[in-house]
Amino acid sequence: MDKAANCSLEEYYQSVRRGFHIYFPTRETVTASTAGYAGTICIQSKYYENPKFPRLLMRDCQSVRRGVLMHNKMIFVRPKSKGRAWAYVGSANCSESAWGNKLVIDKTTKQPKLNCRNWECGVLIPVESKVRSVGYKVDDTSKFEPSKTYMPEESSGASDLDVFKGIIPIPMHFPGEDYGARKPWYFLEHE
Repeated sequence: MDKAANCSLEEYYQSVRRGFHIYFPTRETVTASTAGYAGTICIQSKYYENPKFPRLLMRDCQSVRRGVLMHNKMIFVRPKSKGRAWAYVGSANCSESAWGNKLVIDKTTKQPKLNCRNWECGVLIPVESKVRSVGYKVDDTSKFEPSKTYMPEESSGASDLDVFKGIIPIPMHFPGEDYGARKPWYFLEHE
């Protein structure tokens, strides 16, 4: 029987909170950066303050490059046990412009279409769960050969991002700090 079917809604939400996080800089992280401001990192207080916003999933996004803010969009997915980890690396913001906001009827074809106002690009990178003899560790990107299959060292567990080590650089400190009472950077409300 499916484990998820036997748990309460609150237990389900707790499991999501343990395994799903949104990395976005706090106001303190942005003002302490070398720029002290972030015009292209956007969230508005009206969304964050909405009771339905997933505030408990937010983590402070601090770059491994001290004082530098990040503008990358990444999704890291790790299996709990069996399965393949993968990562999305791309340009798409988490916005209606990038992902679409509603289906509309195309005026020419009279068929439904998703209304996206931006063109974005991204790649999915599959990652093997353990090293095989055909895999290579990427220590030096100047030696990267696209024809080879790159696989990581053995992961120490599903609670970290080790499965991506040597394949995809992790640009932020992980795990990120809970927001606590802090707020995200609101680009429209800076001093």
